[in-house]
Amino acid sequence: MLLVALAAILVAVYMMNENRSYRFTLLHDELKRLKDAAPAPGGGRELIEPLTGREREVLQYLLSGMSNQEIGIALNISLNTVKTHVRNIYGKYDVRGRMELHRIFYQAKDV
Repeated sequence: MLLVALAAILVAVYMMNENRSYRFTLLHDELKRLKDAAPAPGGGRELIEPLTGREREVLQYLLSGMSNQEIGIALNISLNTVKTHVRNIYGKYDVRGRMELHRIFYQAKDV
């Protein structure tokens, strides 16, 4: 969780430099909600193959609503690398996009 907090700070600094400081509060609230929600990995769905450590990090950011560019900044990786991790995550969860991924993780909480 320390890594998530550090990434949130780095993204906030970047956003403040871009004159978008209002987004820090939104990001902070979302990261807190993600931490409190802490869904079971895969929302109970069997993975085609296990996620790597980096894919798990990217997944956390995806579920928090960060864009690919914001994830890249937070993890200090290129946009193309983020896209590769996202594509691998989609393949392992057999989904086609973020909305479907969110449904997998949060559907059980709504029931």
